[in-house]
Amino acid sequence: MSLYPPWRQANTCDNKGLLNTSAEYCSMPSLAVLLLVASTALSDALPMFHWPIQIDETLAISLTEGEMMFASLVRASLRANTSEETTLEDILFSADERTSVRLYNLHLISKTSLKMVEVVPDLSLLNLAISFRVGQLDIRGDCGDHDRGNISVTLKDTLVSGIIGLTLDGDTFQALNVELLYDPQEVAVKVFYKRAEGEMISEEFLSDSVIGSLAQPFFSDLTYQFDKLFERKLTAILAELPINSILADPEAVTSFKGYAEELSETLNNVADSLLDIVRADMKNNGHILVEDFHQDYDQHVGEGVKMRVGFQAERGWFESLTSIQRNTDVTVVRNQSSFTVSFKLILRTMDVGYEVRFQGSSLEGQVKGHVGVNTFSFKTTLDIGGGGCVTSLCELRLGQFGDVRVELFELGELEGLSSRIISRIIGQLKGSVLHDVELKLTNSVAAALDLFHCAQNWSR
Repeated sequence: MSLYPPWRQANTCDNKGLLNTSAEYCSMPSLAVLLLVASTALSDALPMFHWPIQIDETLAISLTEGEMMFASLVRASLRANTSEETTLEDILFSADERTSVRLYNLHLISKTSLKMVEVVPDLSLLNLAISFRVGQLDIRGDCGDHDRGNISVTLKDTLVSGIIGLTLDGDTFQALNVELLYDPQEVAVKVFYKRAEGEMISEEFLSDSVIGSLAQPFFSDLTYQFDKLFERKLTAILAELPINSILADPEAVTSFKGYAEELSETLNNVADSLLDIVRADMKNNGHILVEDFHQDYDQHVGEGVKMRVGFQAERGWFESLTSIQRNTDVTVVRNQSSFTVSFKLILRTMDVGYEVRFQGSSLEGQVKGHVGVNTFSFKTTLDIGGGGCVTSLCELRLGQFGDVRVELFELGELEGLSSRIISRIIGQLKGSVLHDVELKLTNSVAAALDLFHCAQNWSR
């Protein structure tokens, strides 16, 4: 029996945490089979909703046969693939509201092959359900600033699962919207660092879950990179599997290419229509105010002499929410009587600024921060049960956050505080500021969904 991740059976919105490995899996027919068998009944039961792209009977049969071949080839390639050492991008995360921590020179080491690989394609909706286990993943690197310390993270017996979008590029598939769940059975974190006073400290943490462990603050950043690595690996595998090796009938190949192109274009147009409503709603409200904050620092002003300096950041702002746009094609997954629609968003402009001053000093000016790389994950459900069509927001959250640059005015005699102030600004940006951004975007998208005519947009 094929294995499906639990959200293939239930509403994705119900899966907020890590995957429960005790969950029962079940197999479900692809949309091609359902449309072939029950298209008339679906239209009768749901007069307000019509799936926008219809699939003919001949192609539906070819896809059902081709999915078995496709699954077998992808599964064999994944099982034969053994990971090696891979360089990861730097990770910047907030240890708390006052401190940002940088992980750099990161390397992912995994020499164990994938186990229990299960692959279930649904070519009629251009997606691929996948699950597998990895024996051990080791991440090694440096942490802090100026070579302050080292960190190692070990994930043992990790169950990886999710549903991946597919897009057809010429004669081959490419993976997109990869967002997998990672559920390790054991998490070990070792940290070796030097305190400001020069004392070397070594600490080790062991847990049976990421939640509550030392790895939790940066785990989402880490798994985002895992997703990108797997996306590249899967795309390389798919490049060796042209569509004519999956569908034997040349007419079916031609028909499927046309169907896939029309489906992708229709789904993207629906998503863009929704974002048009969001941007219109925020037309005069893309600039938001962010909260003030205060930080005290001890500054050396002479040998053995410290001075307490109060740093005050006020009249903060963030922009621009109106620069939101879709960054990937749309992926759709069927969940019994509903569909989950997902894609990635970006803000083309992502800037923050404050008026700052130092208590007890005439020094004052502006500080600005710019986020060069950002990605938000968006998911909504399309419920076609009950004789209608209802959309509801499932998830809108920050996925990728990087290439952060902070511009700070000349501090004169307080120049020694610049790195700590920049760290504080970044910590504030990734903490409360981005929380406000997510909340504002979530409210705007939820309001847009209320104005979004589900059946009308999906039936055009």
